[in-house]
Amino acid sequence: MDDQTKKNNNQPVTQVGTAHKENVPTRQPETYYSEKTTTPEISIELKDVGVKARQEEIRVDVELQNMGVNATGTSTPMPVNPTIVLPIPDSEVEKGLHQKIFLSIRWLAEWCMFQLKRAHLTLKVIHGRVRRIPYR
Repeated sequence: MDDQTKKNNNQPVTQVGTAHKENVPTRQPETYYSEKTTTPEISIELKDVGVKARQEEIRVDVELQNMGVNATGTSTPMPVNPTIVLPIPDSEVEKGLHQKIFLSIRWLAEWCMFQLKRAHLTLKVIHGRVRRIPYR
């Protein structure tokens, strides 16, 4: 056995290259969980030692702000999802296909296209109107 694999016996080994020439241990991604609290509570013993609470808001230097760096956090705006009434018309499916990938309307439009293709149909814009065309 190779010296590298003897040292890293507890890690899974992934084979890199062809014909098993090299064995490289893979690292499992470390997951960090943190709980956000609005006011940190510090016990009296910790205060006596000199532990201080940090500010909740992160301040970015003026130079970095001029470069376009912004602090992220709870103030980061998330897109507002529109209310969707089913069944949706074909024109809405066509609009949904051009939305950003993380929006639910995009996923609904992709699913609708999948169902249409199962029925051998596709959508096509003809003279500004969305039409169902037989799919070949």
